[in-house]
Amino acid sequence: MRNHRDILTKVLQILDELCPDRNVNATRSAQASLIDDYYVDSLKVAELSLLLEEAFDVGVFLPHLIASVRDPHELTVGALANFVQSNLQKSA
Repeated sequence: MRNHRDILTKVLQILDELCPDRNVNATRSAQASLIDDYYVDSLKVAELSLLLEEAFDVGVFLPHLIASVRDPHELTVGALANFVQSNLQKSA
């Protein structure tokens, strides 16, 4: 199983490819906001789900992550990496 650092690195790589127009002032880190820094919208949520599923060979249904937060600003790169890791653990 992949460790958290490997998952985070791959998630950042996928986000960089999917969101080339991300906020230039944003830090490329676990604390970066999917909405404010990477400008992830509903279309990108669908694309991101597919890219993550391909990369990790596990189901990643992002609307579950989105529904689990009270504040959209809680949707960070780190939260996404944690979500992927939990899905990997469930499928193991």
